[in-house]
Order: sequence, then C-alpha cells, then structure tokens
Amino acid sequence: MLLPVRYQITGRLLNMKNFKLIYVLLTAVFFISCGDIYDKIDFGVTPAAAGRFSHTMILKTDGSLLAAGMNGSGQLGDGTITTQYSPVQVMTDVISVFGSADHSMALKSDGTLWAAGDNSSGQFGDGTTTGSTTFKQVTSGVKAVSCGTTHSMILMKDGNLMAAGDNALGQFGDGTTTDSTTFKQVASDIKAVSCGNA
Repeated sequence: MLLPVRYQITGRLLNMKNFKLIYVLLTAVFFISCGDIYDKIDFGVTPAAAGRFSHTMILKTDGSLLAAGMNGSGQLGDGTITTQYSPVQVMTDVISVFGSADHSMALKSDGTLWAAGDNSSGQFGDGTTTGSTTFKQVTSGVKAVSCGTTHSMILMKDGNLMAAGDNALGQFGDGTTTDSTTFKQVASDIKAVSCGNA
C-alpha cells in the first residue's frame, strides 16, 4: 500500500542522510529558546580559557580579564576562595589567559606573566610552592603560555620554551622526571606550545 505523499516526504527527511540538517536545526532552536540567558552575557570578548574542571577565565576585547566558577585555591585571582557565579573582573591589560585545574596564568601586553591559585607543585615558576588568591607577576619576556594540571609551559619572545612545576610523567619533555619550581629551558626555536591534563 502506498503512503500519502506527505508521509513519503517526511520519511525521506528523517533518513540518516538528512540527520545532520535536522541536528543543526534543532540546535538553532535550542539556542534561540535560551536567548534570555545568552542576552545577559557581554559578548565583547576574545577567545576565553576554561579551567580544566570548573572555572572560566574570560578575556574581553579591551584587555579586561573576568573570572567565574569554583575558586577553592584562589584560581580566579579575585583575592578570595569564594565561588563566583557571575564573572568578576580580576585584571586589566591582558592579551592572553590560560586556566588549568587549580591555577590560572595571564599574559599582559608588556610580556609579563601573572599567576593565581594553587602553586603546590611550583607551577607558578616563581621559585616557591606558595599559592596566591590574587594574580602575582612571576616572570617577563613571555610570548605565550599553556598549563597542565600541575605544570606550566611558557614560550619566550626569543623562541625558548620554558617549563615549571610537576614533571613526574616527563611532561617537560626534557628527558627527566625532575620537578622544578623555577622556569627551566627545555627547548629552543619553538613556535607554539599547548599542554595536556597531566
């Protein structure tokens, strides 16, 4: 028995060939229906960095750095260990930011690197294992930064790659498993760096 034309057409639309189109349409409907949430967010931001677990660092186009989420180690850099459910401004003149599990790093336009949160593995690279609930300057001459859970990697303006923090799994890439509380050079002539979770 032949089905009415409208059912035949519906069947063709729902086959797997058109699944992607249907998915896109449903996604669009979802975002439109959530417009009352998203219209409260200021989208004047550059690419932001999400912490590995539950905090977010938001870099605005004017260089303002905002932070929200869990803050048990002071990783938001707002001077507290209080969870923030709305973004709070924590720095200015920032050009890049990276959020890890319990620490965050911000690069300012003058090449100085600033860190906040947990430093128990020496991931700030400042020669200590003392954390900070506010952003503190840890070094200068930096071009880019990336963080693992308990280590940090920075690319210097001269192309040298530096590492600090936990190296138990060889995440420095220096042929050892020796930790360092100060930034040590592990490579040269480097263009970019990105860390994983370890």
